Amino acid sequence: MRYSQSIVINQSRAKVIELYGDPSKLKEWQAGLKSIDLLSGEAGKEGAKTKLFYQRDDQALEMLETITDRSTPGEFHATYETKDIVNIQENYFRAINDKQTEWVSISTFKFKGVKKVIFNLMKSAFKEQSLKYMAAFKKYAESFS
Repeated sequence: MRYSQSIVINQSRAKVIELYGDPSKLKEWQAGLKSIDLLSGEAGKEGAKTKLFYQRDDQALEMLETITDRSTPGEFHATYETKDIVNIQENYFRAINDKQTEWVSISTFKFKGVKKVIFNLMKSAFKEQSLKYMAAFKKYAESFS
């Protein structure tokens, strides 16, 4: 499953990239994120591997983040893996002007095991959750005006 979404953030591209690329800021905008454990590499840099722990209601989720590309300014690509899902995330930040940035997010999900059919039926839920995170980041980034 693959989809693309975009949102305009009323903040400079430089500030958006600074905030998005700083792992110490994740808890400010990612609902349910309880802890971050750097496993290898330099936090927020290409090649870094980090365990992310989320808690939502009665559901705990552990995810491995691997930053796959930070070489191009305005891009942040990473892979997020759980027991049943691999999410390849491509993020592009394009300056519209000095005070606005368009964030384009391309998500590719690969499902493992017997839950593959169930996850494929939930495409709209994945898109909705992605958009919630994008909106939360937008709100957070715009608070620095």
